[in-house]
Amino acid sequence: MLDFKDPDFITNPYPGLAELRTHGKPVWHEELGLFLAAKHRDANDVLRNKSLGRIYRPRVPEDEWFDFNWLHSDSILDSEPPKHTRLRSLVAKAFNRGRIDALTPQIQTLTQELLDQIALKKDFDVIADYAEPLPVKVIAALLNFPVEDEYLLRPWSQAIVKMYEVDPTQENQAGARRAASEFATYVHDLMVARKKNPGTDLISELAIVEEAGEKLNAHELIATC
Repeated sequence: MLDFKDPDFITNPYPGLAELRTHGKPVWHEELGLFLAAKHRDANDVLRNKSLGRIYRPRVPEDEWFDFNWLHSDSILDSEPPKHTRLRSLVAKAFNRGRIDALTPQIQTLTQELLDQIALKKDFDVIADYAEPLPVKVIAALLNFPVEDEYLLRPWSQAIVKMYEVDPTQENQAGARRAASEFATYVHDLMVARKKNPGTDLISELAIVEEAGEKLNAHELIATC
């Protein structure tokens, strides 16, 4: 069975994944305690099966992982009905097709600015110079993140997703906890400021959405960002 901690697998996982697909069905991984669905057909079936769900398991000790845990458990991505239904209904009022369409000119401008910077270089890295910064800039624009603090977003995200690896180091765990707390505190402060002086950004809109008397609480709003 695949050893996801094997340096050879980490360097080149494709032969191992190809072998996994030869089984023709999801395979039980004893160490991970779950089935691995390596074929597109199986992964698609799993994702579309409404009898299957996603339940976030809090990391322990919970006092050390407090911010990290609620950023996930109160996120629409880690919720199941009825909580997911409620969150999705509220978020959809603020984050919808109209908002995305309205952001299009700004995305085009951000894209052109990156391309203009690339044009000035003799050599460039398409990932580092374009593919990585563009989504960060779009998210920053969506949230109306202060330009001078935009650089914080990607390091926070990178540190948090280190916990999605099979065997994160103690250093990575500490970094994820720190990033989660810093991100939560920063967005909380933005939320408080936008409630006092709302704008047209997503944070301002999420702060005021309401349906049938329901509103997003502070943790849910921050986790949505």
